[in-house]
Amino acid sequence: MPLSLIILALLSGLALTLSQQARQQQQFILHQQQLWQIELRYRNILQQLVYQLITGKVQYSKVIGENFSLPIDNTPIYFDDIQVQIQDTAGLYGLSQFEPNSFQRLIENITANSILAHHISDELADWIDADDLPRRYGLERNQYIQLGKNYIPRNTMIRSADELLELPSITSELFNGNSTHLGLRNYIFSGSAPLNIATAPIPVLTAYLNIDHSRLNALITARIAQDWETVKRLLPAEFTMNEDSNPFIPSYDYRIQFSSQNHPSMRVFIRLTVDKNELYQILAWYYPDVIRGWE
Repeated sequence: MPLSLIILALLSGLALTLSQQARQQQQFILHQQQLWQIELRYRNILQQLVYQLITGKVQYSKVIGENFSLPIDNTPIYFDDIQVQIQDTAGLYGLSQFEPNSFQRLIENITANSILAHHISDELADWIDADDLPRRYGLERNQYIQLGKNYIPRNTMIRSADELLELPSITSELFNGNSTHLGLRNYIFSGSAPLNIATAPIPVLTAYLNIDHSRLNALITARIAQDWETVKRLLPAEFTMNEDSNPFIPSYDYRIQFSSQNHPSMRVFIRLTVDKNELYQILAWYYPDVIRGWE
């Protein structure tokens, strides 16, 4: 009799465990189905956006076509309950064009901390250049080893924006942002492109232009008013060196962000390739677009 009770108890426990595992598996499958459904909606909208980007005509910060006007300066637009933001990458800071002073200005504009900005700029410079070119606030191979890091500087150009998280002074919050301010990754991309004055956010403009506040404020005011002749007149000489200079040319690369309440967001980088068999290429795809860098 006791043996029967023991066997019955074991079987009951096994049945309960199997039932819990079945419920967990069912919840997982349901979650994956929900993820796929929202991603499918994002993908469908992406197809529409690509068509508009290809068939429309660029007019400074917008792509204009028959029955549509598509902002390419990260201004939000909506497809039912889905928010979409398209950013011309020529309006972002290209890490392949890294220059310590301009990058320091970008960080300082984001953080309002000049010392931190100097540290981060020097750390990135030392991450990229040879170990025999130390910076005041930078770190070379030996310092990374002394800090107990399981990686060392690559001594070559950044391959991905996420690689910046390897720098000791860049926190996850600084990189990703929070509910009150945008993070560094919203202003950068891993490639390079001539700066498009019409689509660049203010921190990027500040980083590249390096002009006094009154002139910068006048330029921003003229840009809001879409007074592009005044904008051009206020630019430094290197942006308007000759009559053929055009500081308002977008890239063929775009960052597109999708978000919807109570659903994961998606971030995708695409390249228009209208002269090839495919209309566009996907350069990077983040879905769900989760916070990166938390330990």
